Amino acid sequence: MPSAFCLLPFAYCLLPIAFCLLPFAYCLLPIAFCLLPIAFCLFPSALHRIHFAYSQWMWYCHFLLIIFYLDKEKKDKEKA
Repeated sequence: MPSAFCLLPFAYCLLPIAFCLLPFAYCLLPIAFCLLPIAFCLFPSALHRIHFAYSQWMWYCHFLLIIFYLDKEKKDKEKA
C-alpha cells in the first residue's frame, strides 16, 4: 500500500472535485442510513471492514484539511 505522503499531491488535485460533489453526498446520506441495517444483517463482517476503511479515510481527510488550513494561514501571513 502506498504511503500517505506519496498520495498527498494527488489529494490536492482531487480536493476541488470533492467540494463540488459534497452537496450530492448530503442528498445520498439519508438513503445510506436507511440501507445500513439491511447491510448489517446481510454482511456483518464486511460492514466492519467498511467502517474501518471509512474511519481511516476520515482521519486522512482531516489530516489534509489541517495541512490545507496551515498552508493558507502561512500564505495569509506572507501577504500581510
